[in-house]
Amino acid sequence: QFQPLSVAEAAKRLRPPRIAATEFPQPLQGILTDRPFERLLHSRGRDFVDIVQNVHGELENMTDLVAYPKTEEDIRALLRFCTENTIAVIPFGGGSSVVFGVNPPGIEAGYRGTITVDLFHLNKVLAVDEESMTATVEGGVYGPALEKALKVQGYTMRYFPQSFEYSTVGGWAATRGAGHFATGPTHVDDLVVALRVVTPV
Repeated sequence: QFQPLSVAEAAKRLRPPRIAATEFPQPLQGILTDRPFERLLHSRGRDFVDIVQNVHGELENMTDLVAYPKTEEDIRALLRFCTENTIAVIPFGGGSSVVFGVNPPGIEAGYRGTITVDLFHLNKVLAVDEESMTATVEGGVYGPALEKALKVQGYTMRYFPQSFEYSTVGGWAATRGAGHFATGPTHVDDLVVALRVVTPV
């Protein structure tokens, strides 16, 4: 009878990280981790192929480090260092991608390593403007948290993708997602007024 790998067994199969947190500037070291569970969690999406590979313990091209930035400056500093040192950076919101959007590049891409940047801490609804009926939201806000914050003031974004509970505003915008359970405008493009984006140097 087939038994999927446990996390402990999968951790033993992981290659050692190709880059170390100690290579990074001191202020960034505290937001980086190489814990096996974090590396496993952040290296795959939720599509059928990824799930099958996980179950069978096919662990090629796992991310080397996971970063949990707390500020925009953390992200800017990470991107600056990674650009200068040929390190790939993968953004990670809810990890609900079904199109290999969070999978690290293969060795053949030529990077020294890969860092996955989890927006877990950038999860605030910063403001709701009743006059313009817009909200200013950080990229790591999950769908239910956004709707809860808006509902308090009598609003809704009325955007409900199938991944609603497991995906983030940043992911919706980055993938130009569609809300299959919405009426009227169903693409996030129709609901976004402006974006503030930190990009590589």
